This record gives sequence, C-alpha cells and structure tokens, in this order.
Amino acid sequence: MKGFLLDADVVSLLSRPPRGEAGKFADWLEQRDQEGRVFLSVGAIHEIRKGIVLLEHKGATTKASALYSWLTDFVQDMPTGFSNLTSPLLKPPGMPRRGR
Repeated sequence: MKGFLLDADVVSLLSRPPRGEAGKFADWLEQRDQEGRVFLSVGAIHEIRKGIVLLEHKGATTKASALYSWLTDFVQDMPTGFSNLTSPLLKPPGMPRRGR
C-alpha cells in the first residue's frame, strides 16, 4: 500500500487553523487520510506526546487536551496490533486516560 508517513512537525502544523496554502494542504491530507493512506511512526507519536506534556506544563491545558484526544483517536483507528502496542504508551504524565 502506498501512503504518506508524516513527521511530527507536519502534524504540529495541522494543529493550527489552516490558511492559504496550508488550508489546501490540510484538505489534500484529509482526503489521503480518508483513503487510509496517512501514517505516523512510533517516533512521531512519541514527539507529539512529548509536545502534549510540554503544553500541559506551560498551562495550555485546553490545547494539550485537544491534541491528546486527537492522538488517542488516531491511534485507536489504526490496525489492532499497532493500536494495542501503542495505546499504553500514549498516557502523558498528568493527563487522565479516557474512560477512567
């Protein structure tokens, strides 16, 4: 299967309101995602998780919670084997797990 492996910095850009060319890119990427062609490496997931922890420590709890929810949903939508492997690693210090 051909697809696109996103780096954490691309995901970070997508967390901001899209404008101009960034908006066109976000639309294009959304279409690829709906086709099941967008992927994140475990390393990128770690970098995003680290960023969430930094936001939490800076007091940006609303943004941290939104990114944590997005990341959790993203991982849960992945194939079962990857999701089972990665899910326990998602909980940043100080952030509650969903459903607990």
